[in-house]
Amino acid sequence: MKWMLALVVVIALPLLASAQAKPPAAWSDVELSTFARTFTLGMPTVSYDTIIGERVAYSGIAVQLFKAPQPLQLLNPWAPRVYGPSEQNLIFDPLTKRPAGLRFFAISF
Repeated sequence: MKWMLALVVVIALPLLASAQAKPPAAWSDVELSTFARTFTLGMPTVSYDTIIGERVAYSGIAVQLFKAPQPLQLLNPWAPRVYGPSEQNLIFDPLTKRPAGLRFFAISF
């Protein structure tokens, strides 16, 4: 009878310990859509979201308004794909992985 109890303890304790593990944090819908669009074939060749210079690149909402042929299409939820995804100018909080703000103008070196 003692061996049966020992067998249950030896088998049950590791199973219970593995069931207590915290699952990895799930990605938000915004992160998944941005990740999926990054690795999708057939990305647009004309990009309205950045201006690339010799040493710096300018990006953000202000650049899109300046470069887009029809700036009001940036507000249209059914705009053509050439205007890019709506999540490209979101800034994410690195700790909570939630949107924290909008990028109006950014300079990258």
